[in-house]
Amino acid sequence: MKQYKNLLVSGCSFSQDFWFNGIGGTPPSETSLGDCVYITDPKFSVELPRSWPGFLSRKLEVTSFVNVAASAHGNILVAHSILECINRFRYVPEDTLVVINLSEPWRLDLFCEYDHPEVDKQYIPWNQSFIPYSYLSYSSKTILDLRKNIGLEQVGIITSNSIDFLFNFLQNKKIDFYFLLMNDFDTTALKPVIDRFREHLIELTPGSNMISYGQLTKTYVSESNWHLGINGANKVANQIYRHIKSKQE
Repeated sequence: MKQYKNLLVSGCSFSQDFWFNGIGGTPPSETSLGDCVYITDPKFSVELPRSWPGFLSRKLEVTSFVNVAASAHGNILVAHSILECINRFRYVPEDTLVVINLSEPWRLDLFCEYDHPEVDKQYIPWNQSFIPYSYLSYSSKTILDLRKNIGLEQVGIITSNSIDFLFNFLQNKKIDFYFLLMNDFDTTALKPVIDRFREHLIELTPGSNMISYGQLTKTYVSESNWHLGINGANKVANQIYRHIKSKQE
């Protein structure tokens, strides 16, 4: 299997790492190859990760691991967080692997200053030294009013187009990328995008998507919390690893 140096991840709460309060490492730069806390930090190298990206970073033995997934956010944040990282830091295409989970298409994300009164103070995993802007809270009045005025169907088209732009960008950059589904999006504006890039889709077994997988395997946190538990996160990371390996054989 190809030895990647950099693992770059984004998504929603199904990919955010709540155990490590941050992005999980550092990106490659002009002066550093980056870092992966689950390999180099004594505290985290002996603890089990709490997310599939954390487990995957160990399995791939990457030098740099950055996870910019953010709970309660959607595909605009997913697309732009990956774009920002690749454009701001020294990600060499042939050394880099991008894996994301697609979130709900009707989640609308808007950029904002860090001192905005409606800024998301809970879920954005980076700080101002990493990316110079943050996002409004998903439940902010500005977001709720705008979604109502635009309409959910139009929001779904806008956010799905963001993923389309991202995937085309990664293809043009010749960066290896894969994606998982948070839920079944067959009746949403995401479906045409998923179909166009299906060769990059990792369908979990059983269930195909992350919510169904957790329910069918009983590896969710609880019956009232469908996010993956530690065992589920590890099993998903194993499936991702095997899928990527099989694609390269």
